[in-house]
Amino acid sequence: MDTVFPVGTKADVPFTKIDERINALGVIDDKGGSLLSLYVIKELDLSKAKDRPLFKLARGDWLHSLKMR
Repeated sequence: MDTVFPVGTKADVPFTKIDERINALGVIDDKGGSLLSLYVIKELDLSKAKDRPLFKLARGDWLHSLKMR
């Protein structure tokens, strides 16, 4: 899902960077699922997997993948 803001919203929420934190429209778009999956993997009991590898496939350019269809 993408986020679409009403016209003029950018003026109300300008790009700002303080230390390592960025605040801007769309900063966390499409990243929530990736972060959630990393936390889920962190909590898994991988000792039960023994010698089986765990892979997480991530694609960063979803717009490009839409053009490929």
